[in-house]
Amino acid sequence: MFRTHTDWHDQETRNSLKQAKFALISQLRMLSNNGKRLFVKPKNDYQIMPNTRLLIILMCACIMLTAATPEPASTQESYPHFTLSIEQDGKQIPITHNTVTLNKSAFDIVLTLSDTMGVLVNASFNKKTFKRAADNQPQNKLPGFNETGLADGLQNPDNIVYVAIEAPNYWFYENDSIHRFNSVEWKNNLLICKRTIAHIHDVNTQSDMNITDVKQPLYLVFMHLNYDGGFSNPVEVQRAYVKINWRK
Repeated sequence: MFRTHTDWHDQETRNSLKQAKFALISQLRMLSNNGKRLFVKPKNDYQIMPNTRLLIILMCACIMLTAATPEPASTQESYPHFTLSIEQDGKQIPITHNTVTLNKSAFDIVLTLSDTMGVLVNASFNKKTFKRAADNQPQNKLPGFNETGLADGLQNPDNIVYVAIEAPNYWFYENDSIHRFNSVEWKNNLLICKRTIAHIHDVNTQSDMNITDVKQPLYLVFMHLNYDGGFSNPVEVQRAYVKINWRK
C-alpha cells in the first residue's frame, strides 16, 4: 500500500518525538528514588547530577511528548514493542521453542525496537530466571531483575555480555552516538539494533571468558517495562526469553 506525503511526514514526526521521549526516559531512570541513580553508569559515560527539581521537570516533559506524538494511521502495520532474533556468520539462526543452538564463536543479538528505546536483559548461566519467565511468573519474582542495572560502556567496543544471577543489563538507544549496541539502523519506522557477543564477563565470579571456552548453556531473558506509574512500581509490557546451547 502506498503512503501519502502526510503519512511519511507523520512517521518522521513520530520518530523525532519518540527519540526525544526516550532520551528523557533514559535520564529519568537515573534520577528516580529522590535523585538516586537507578542504573549504574560507567566512568566514560555522561553524568547527571541528582536533582529532585530536575526529575519533576523531565517527567512533565515526557508526559507532554507522549501527548504530542501523533497516532499511526490505521493503515500502518502494528508491531510488538521489540522483537528478538539471533544471527551468526551473517545468517539468522532459527529459535525453536525458545532455544537456539550456536557454534562457539561470535554471534549477534538483534533487537528490533518499535516504540521503546531500551530493553532490560538478564544473561545468566543459572536457569532460574529463565525458568520462571517461561512459567509466566511476574517480573518481581524473577531473580535476574532484583538488582539495579549493570555498568556498561557505549557501543559495546569489547563485544561482551555481562552475566549475573540477580542483575540485568540495560541495552538502550538514545541517539546515534549514545547507545549500547554495535550497530543501529532505522528501517521502515523500526530501529534495528545489533549487539555482537564474543566475550562474557561473569559478574558473580568476576571472571572473563571467550565464547569459544563456554561449557554450559547461556540463558537470556529480555524485558520491556513501563514506568508511567513511577520507577518504584514498573509494569511489565513485554518479555522474551531464549536458551543458547552450544555445538561441541
